[in-house]
Amino acid sequence: MKGSAFNIFHTDTDGKLLVFNACSRRFFRFSEKNSQRFREVLDNINQYAAVPAYAELCAMLRDNGFVIDDDKSEYNLLSKSYDTYRNESAYTLLILTTYTCNFSCWYCVQRHKDVALTVDTEEKIKAHISHYLHDNNISSFNLSWFGGEPLLNFDSISRISSFAADYCRDNGVEYVSSITTNGSLLTPDMINKMSKLGFRSFQITIDGNKHRHNATRCNATISDSFSLILHNIYTLCGAIPEANVIVRINYTKDNLDHSMVEQIDSILSSFCNRVRVMFRKVWQEDFSDELSAKVGTIMEDMTRRGYNVIHDFDDPSPCYVEKVHYHAIFPDGTVDRCSNVDMSQTRGMLLSDGTIRWKLRPQECDYNVFTSESECRRCKYLPLCFGPCPKRRMFGGNNNGSIRCQYKDKDSIFASEIKNYVRIKEAAI
Repeated sequence: MKGSAFNIFHTDTDGKLLVFNACSRRFFRFSEKNSQRFREVLDNINQYAAVPAYAELCAMLRDNGFVIDDDKSEYNLLSKSYDTYRNESAYTLLILTTYTCNFSCWYCVQRHKDVALTVDTEEKIKAHISHYLHDNNISSFNLSWFGGEPLLNFDSISRISSFAADYCRDNGVEYVSSITTNGSLLTPDMINKMSKLGFRSFQITIDGNKHRHNATRCNATISDSFSLILHNIYTLCGAIPEANVIVRINYTKDNLDHSMVEQIDSILSSFCNRVRVMFRKVWQEDFSDELSAKVGTIMEDMTRRGYNVIHDFDDPSPCYVEKVHYHAIFPDGTVDRCSNVDMSQTRGMLLSDGTIRWKLRPQECDYNVFTSESECRRCKYLPLCFGPCPKRRMFGGNNNGSIRCQYKDKDSIFASEIKNYVRIKEAAI
């Protein structure tokens, strides 16, 4: 046997050693007194495995991935897992229904424009769905909606979703529809229609506590969007019991405090076991240990209240753009591999027969952390990270086909994230 290449060690403020494995995401704590002996056992596992007094510890280390068989290659297993993920016969089609929004959030990456799907583009999308699912022998289809604010163009959503649901039913393809929305436009009637159209996944965003959220998300007719959105989530949970509802909290150092937890819980407490909560730092906010620790305490608080707090390490995977069967269609009928680019930068066009004509073929996914000479191949965080996203490669995040680390201080960032992951798991016990 040998030690895993993905064992990570951190010393907590209380002096205890936190041992975490990036592949299994299992962890142990050892007191300062026992940490040195533990390291000695791990470094000489075959010697100690033969000692009866250490047999239980050695078995525990093997069962949890901290030691592996000599002939086992963790890197090869990760590479095979990546290939399976990349080539699965499931197609995700993300459609931006409009480039407009009813709010103007300061951190939004989009430059909003008065552009929405036309009936002509809808017909091209329908042709694309039928031809792509058939030609690629797709077994599962996820129709995902985005914007702008996608619900500003609910008519397009209804027509395309109805077509997709009927096609999949008639052709034996598993079908589900998902949406990312600010949630302010949801109504009971709309939710009922979405349920009938196969919507089962909703990601709805909140910008921190009520005061900060309402300062960011307001318009001429909506002053308290915080309460409106949370009450809409409450209605959604009651109307579609099988729905996967994710509340995404976009956070900065200024918009998070425990009042936010109280405010959310005052409305959603009866659905705490249904609502999943995800925290995302807005891209303009710099990482700091202090901010990460602050997020960790709030994650822990929500977990103890019964909410299912999602952490990236729960099910780490490569970016969805890595998938062979993935495209994003923009409101003007253009196409790209990533939705997080400006509409002016898209590289493909949807044709009337449903095919895509590329003016510039996407090449960023032709190489990845497993096929290129990259720093990622030698990184102990690889199973948690899977390298920089394809968008970084698209806009110069590589050097002659190789991939460089996306973090300036990866040890600090991953140390903080691991601690937060452990806090959530321990709070859930």
